[in-house]
Amino acid sequence: MRITELFTAQSIALDEAQQDRSQIIDRLVELQATHGNIRDKEAYKKGLYEREDEGSTYVDNGITVPHAKCDCVTRPSLAALRLKIPVQYNAEDDGKTDLLFAIAAPKNGSLHVDMLARMMQMLMNEDFVEKLRTAKTPEDFLAAIDRIVGGLERKNKIITDEEKRVIAYHEAGHATVSWILENASPLIKVTIIPRGKALGAAWYLPEERQITTREQMMDELAATLGGRVSEQLTFGEISTGALNDLERVTKQAYAMVAYYGMSENVGTLSFYDSTGQSDMAFTKPYSELTAQQIDAEAKQVIEKAYKMAEKVLREHADGLKELAELLLSREVVFTEDVERIFGRRKKDILREQKEAEAKVKADGAAAKGEPEASAALAAKPAPEEGAPAVVQTETPEAPADGNTAAAISKTE
Repeated sequence: MRITELFTAQSIALDEAQQDRSQIIDRLVELQATHGNIRDKEAYKKGLYEREDEGSTYVDNGITVPHAKCDCVTRPSLAALRLKIPVQYNAEDDGKTDLLFAIAAPKNGSLHVDMLARMMQMLMNEDFVEKLRTAKTPEDFLAAIDRIVGGLERKNKIITDEEKRVIAYHEAGHATVSWILENASPLIKVTIIPRGKALGAAWYLPEERQITTREQMMDELAATLGGRVSEQLTFGEISTGALNDLERVTKQAYAMVAYYGMSENVGTLSFYDSTGQSDMAFTKPYSELTAQQIDAEAKQVIEKAYKMAEKVLREHADGLKELAELLLSREVVFTEDVERIFGRRKKDILREQKEAEAKVKADGAAAKGEPEASAALAAKPAPEEGAPAVVQTETPEAPADGNTAAAISKTE
């Protein structure tokens, strides 16, 4: 998960006038709440205070990183607050604070440790910190983070209008499919400004999962293919721009078939080597016939995901066009732009309905003089669908080795 996936422009506030720790934490909680991932703001605030009681989160150079992991957080997020006048955040701090980053993470797992480590690594770059302190808008603030994570923008790179249009529809295709499909990761930001080696890029907010179902994997595959499908539907031809997408879906499809046992024809078998002795590549305890079945099944998985993406883009052709044209005119679009075009995600609406129902039950129990039942409901809100489960299980990640697909094809 990239740091840039955890911020939005709404979660950043610049040059504000909070004067003490209490006011600062109140503001950081409100900024975090803009992500829509905190069920109970008071519980998250309590977590921040409890962490401060353990020891100051002041780093150095006027930077403080308050953080908390809590059952009330459904997915990880970051918020930033820049103060107009530095304040003494904690009495024991060596210096005054003017730049704060708040971390919110689900209670299960150690994701907050990873997020904290990445933030610390970035904040060691003095030039980067100076850009954060001089950013005039939240968008400029985000752009500074983008640069250190994704590389410098290459606005002087020569791209024809025709190429720019293809890139815009490609990225809009990804964004559209990921927004519509229930289990795909929702968009945070998409740009068609060249950066590093990329001609365009999109940032998504994946859910923190302990296990992943076949349905969830299929939605993610379809979203990854959304760019290629959009090119085909819009221009009647395809380009080399989908190289990285095709590499990713090929690896994932083969992993589903040969590692995770998600193929009826190949069966509930796994040729994954958990010992690591084969350097994450396939061993070959199967026949040539099975090798051919693996190839055929992986291809079938990708074809199904392609058709899923095609169905979404045909049904939302007007929205796809509006999003692509917005990208062409502005070069960067955010979550709120996609929501305005396609409406709120069904998953978010269902989650809020569940939370509202739980609150009604809790209020009803309290009105009947059943404080214990009310407290139980409040302490144990209905988990968000797809949120980190309490189930403890060991499921190896699909190998990221670039030779995976090649190793399989050699067995033909």
